[in-house]
Amino acid sequence: MNRPDDTFEMAARKADHAAQWTVDIREILQDRLGLKDPWASSIAAEIVAGMRNRLGGAKLYVPGPDLRDRDARIRDLFNGRNVRQLSELFGLSRSQVYAICARRHPGRPGEERESASSSLVGRQAPSL
Repeated sequence: MNRPDDTFEMAARKADHAAQWTVDIREILQDRLGLKDPWASSIAAEIVAGMRNRLGGAKLYVPGPDLRDRDARIRDLFNGRNVRQLSELFGLSRSQVYAICARRHPGRPGEERESASSSLVGRQAPSL
């Protein structure tokens, strides 16, 4: 059975989440659409109120951004000597840049990079 303290904590947690959503949406409205306060804050508060009415209590999945364009850009810029610059430019670690450059770009046939061992398969050894 819920104690009064549990109910209060739960309500406070929900209010905190709603407040954070309001701040996030306000910032998106300001950054992406150039809206200024009080408009951005008012619209954000209305969006959150509407979401709480329609989706309140439901788990919400928000998919991440599609990274294919970013990854293709990294592969296009990569020259073997600029991994540090690319990692700084895209906010990635060096190993992430190398992993992206090693992967085949989906949807571009024939761009799969060969590994050292697979490049020798089916080839005749050079004569000495």
